[in-house]
Amino acid sequence: SSVPLRVLAGARAAGLDATDAADQLQRSGYCVWSVGSQAQVELSACAGADGRWKLAGVSDFARVCGAVASPPQEVSAPVCVPNRHGPKCDSDAQCQGLAGCMRCAHSGFCTDVGLSLLSARVEGLGARTGASTRAHWAKATV
Repeated sequence: SSVPLRVLAGARAAGLDATDAADQLQRSGYCVWSVGSQAQVELSACAGADGRWKLAGVSDFARVCGAVASPPQEVSAPVCVPNRHGPKCDSDAQCQGLAGCMRCAHSGFCTDVGLSLLSARVEGLGARTGASTRAHWAKATV
């Protein structure tokens, strides 16, 4: 809804701070969830069955957005995210086109780690390990 934005624009034009702007929103019928840092005003909102966000007070969520449905058991669109297994795979082709996925890892899961990034990590690890080994060898021979 553009109405809260107009209320905030009016508050800004009047030189009000975030707290006073939040009061203006409350007086205009909007439920202010909180006034955060960086002059943020957070409004209370819920998502309806159609996936659209609607501004409403917490006590009105069921009326405005409908009953809360249980979350789906599976993610509808498989994705790759850092430090997590992606979807199961047998080849790189199965990972192509999936959000965040780069390739099929040896583990049998899509991954967000590309081979060039993986090589750089391994080379960096080898360089640190090699330097450490040479330092220990030098101490032992002195």
